[in-house]
Amino acid sequence: MQKKKADSTVEEFFRGYGMKGVVDFDSYCTFYDAVFGVTHQEPHQSEKPYTVVDVTAKDVTVMDTIDKALGIPQDESRGDGLTYDELVEKIIAVDIKRDEEWTC
Repeated sequence: MQKKKADSTVEEFFRGYGMKGVVDFDSYCTFYDAVFGVTHQEPHQSEKPYTVVDVTAKDVTVMDTIDKALGIPQDESRGDGLTYDELVEKIIAVDIKRDEEWTC
């Protein structure tokens, strides 16, 4: 959604600031490390345990896993049983509202 509103890709966005070759997260990290002298580090012991959430399922189980990782009570209802298309519609609506509020 934000790409559609920005009418540019990540690569085009960074190229506009003179940063060539930033096309995805990994290339952004490489760029950031070079510019700011910071390198990727594994999580510090105090940050563990951490949870990696696989979001490829494209159904409500992803939301359940995210809720669990963030410690959100499982009895909170967000419309369980939604289809993938219904979830996409709901998320896009929230995304549009957030963008409107932030880009006044």
